[in-house]
Amino acid sequence: LILLAPLTATAQISNIYGTAITVNERVITHFEILQRAQMLQLFGAKGDLQANAKNTLIDERLYLQAGADLGVLPSESDIQAGMDEFSARGNYQPIN
Repeated sequence: LILLAPLTATAQISNIYGTAITVNERVITHFEILQRAQMLQLFGAKGDLQANAKNTLIDERLYLQAGADLGVLPSESDIQAGMDEFSARGNYQPIN
């Protein structure tokens, strides 16, 4: 079940941390969407960044739910390895 709340310009959002989308009882906030859209812009993505951000975040929530349902979730070391790989690809330094 996916519920969408309309996303308008940042100035019109009354609570930036409020619920924008609910995916199987998991919340995606306006802040998450805006941050993801900004990240996509920094990476040079084209097209409707807001829509792309929403769709990607919805997919991620569905993947997490499927993983939880199957009992397959990443360990802390898996998450750290993914963050390290992401940082290396962009030549970024992780913040500790």
